[in-house]
Amino acid sequence: MKRGSSGAVAESVERGRSVFLTRKDDVREDFRGFEIRRTTDGAVVGSVEISRIARGNFQSAYLGYRIAAAERRRGYMTEALQLALRHAFRALKLHRVEANIEPGNEASIALVRRAGFTREGFSRRYLKHGGRWRDHERWALLREDWRPPRGGSRPTRGRAARSREA
Repeated sequence: MKRGSSGAVAESVERGRSVFLTRKDDVREDFRGFEIRRTTDGAVVGSVEISRIARGNFQSAYLGYRIAAAERRRGYMTEALQLALRHAFRALKLHRVEANIEPGNEASIALVRRAGFTREGFSRRYLKHGGRWRDHERWALLREDWRPPRGGSRPTRGRAARSREA
């Protein structure tokens, strides 16, 4: 356990080799927010959210994530994404996780592609960001296509991503 910025003890929810996830304080049933922390010193380097968790016949959610600019290209987000997916599919027992990504965000597209997501479509003017409505690509991963990394948090690809990439 590590101490957060408020001095409260943050309990590890999912742990990897380089990073671990701690749960953000939020009591909503349809949201799970996590801080991404380095294992070496517990410093917060980013966050990942599982939101709009739909139960019933859907069992699905949206995925959002961000990493500090100084922490990019170190593998932290690749590992954190796998930890978040493990939580989504095992702890939350979701069937599907979706990520909506601006077409020019090559790093984010590469991240979800490595994790096994499949590009399912394109949504015109999907989200208002920076004062403008922006297009997004819709990427999704099904529980049966997710392949947990062996021997740690190495990125993997689901069979659907290999056979159906658009």
